[in-house]
Amino acid sequence: MSRLNLIGAGLIIVATGLIVSQLIMWSYIPETGHSLHQHPMAHDNLQLPPSRDAISRSTSTSSRDMQQQQQQQQQQQQQQQHKMTAKHQKHETNHHQQRERQSKQNQRTRNQNAHRIRTPNPGIRTANTVSPYLKHPLFQGKGRFLTILHEAHYFNDSAPEFFKNETKVQRLAEQLPTWKTITDRLAGEEPALIGLDRCEAFRAQVAPEDRFLGVAGLFATGTNLLASLLVNNCHNSERRKLTGGSGVRWQVNWGKHSPARYRMNNFIEANLNNTQFLPVVAIRHPFSWMQSLCRQRYSTHWFHNAAEHCPNLVPNDIDFRWYNYTVKHKKKGIYKLFKDPWFRDNLLDFANFTLNSTVVPVRARFKSGTLFHDSLAHMWNEWYHEYTDADFPRIIVRLEDLVFHSKEVVTKICHCIGGTMVDDFKYVTETAKVGDENIHGKEEDRTNMFKWFTKWHLEDRTRNMTKEDYVYAAEHLDPELLKLFHYPIPEYTGA
Repeated sequence: MSRLNLIGAGLIIVATGLIVSQLIMWSYIPETGHSLHQHPMAHDNLQLPPSRDAISRSTSTSSRDMQQQQQQQQQQQQQQQHKMTAKHQKHETNHHQQRERQSKQNQRTRNQNAHRIRTPNPGIRTANTVSPYLKHPLFQGKGRFLTILHEAHYFNDSAPEFFKNETKVQRLAEQLPTWKTITDRLAGEEPALIGLDRCEAFRAQVAPEDRFLGVAGLFATGTNLLASLLVNNCHNSERRKLTGGSGVRWQVNWGKHSPARYRMNNFIEANLNNTQFLPVVAIRHPFSWMQSLCRQRYSTHWFHNAAEHCPNLVPNDIDFRWYNYTVKHKKKGIYKLFKDPWFRDNLLDFANFTLNSTVVPVRARFKSGTLFHDSLAHMWNEWYHEYTDADFPRIIVRLEDLVFHSKEVVTKICHCIGGTMVDDFKYVTETAKVGDENIHGKEEDRTNMFKWFTKWHLEDRTRNMTKEDYVYAAEHLDPELLKLFHYPIPEYTGA
């Protein structure tokens, strides 16, 4: 009995413990917010709907996320608007600065133009003023220069005062060549004007009030000088009566540098009739022209190092060495080594030049199109043949005649369209090239009338050319064009 009593008592104790533990669990579960079947420790993998508190917290979180997203979007919009505003302000500032720069440039151009031509004094008669000094012993054979200089107001209408200063007189006499030196280099006493025989046909085709003079010519051939001389000395009276315009344009309507093939395909002003333009075309001795392009090539591209080998028609070790250097270092090395953008471009723009080239090819870019030529000599030939071979009226005038026979050639050109000349001819005494030096070169490299008078006859037209360049040019420049314009092949100096 005692053993049974002990077993029974043990069972009662165990049962009592189980009941107490169950009661404790029941009392704990309600505080956790879960039912027995929802206890996370009992069902780890079971996905159950969230409670109301969880939904409330989730909704609150979503609301905060949405607010944050809206705030971020608003900030992004504000930043974008700020950037656009800043960009617009920068654009406006740049545009304003550009207008100011253009205005200043225009003012500089007007100032330069105002000083190109010296103001004449109508009370001074050229013959009476300068004639006593034409037989001055220091100016034997140079009297033509004295006459032109006086007409250009070089002496400021005070020739008597100038000639009283022996130092000035001697210096001027030493600088001026004889007139025969000039005419020998020009291969004749008379200017070479081509196309005057077609003036009558032009006047018959175009009504007086519709006639235009327009300037044309290759780069670096004196087109700016030609335009200045025509604009300042000639006008179409009939057109001026009708429209107030002079009828003299600084370029033909298809572009002054564009080849003649574009005459009926390109229109700068769409309302103008290109057949009403009489093109006045400037030409320059090809050897002198190539030397000028080496100083400022404009839109003519060919591979060259202007300082070491230019004009370069036949490539040599210098050209190939620079080609290899450019290919090896590409833009980074070239930009680091050379600051001059024109010089860099001469090396970076191969214009079809390769290590296999036996002649240096040329790419000429005009507003009307781009043309390729075998060499500089071919470019000169092909461009001018389009005007000499043209079947429409045109006049071709040498740059050299614009300098040394200004009044004579401008008068004949003006009369070709039935135009009227001014009473007192205005010479262009300063450089006719005005504006950005990236276009026309440095100011000190530009040539004025006095430099032409005193330096032109000393120009070495074969400077920096190899013997191979010289021979190639002499063999490939068109002999008919050279003969037509009295351009002899210069002697090779080897300098």
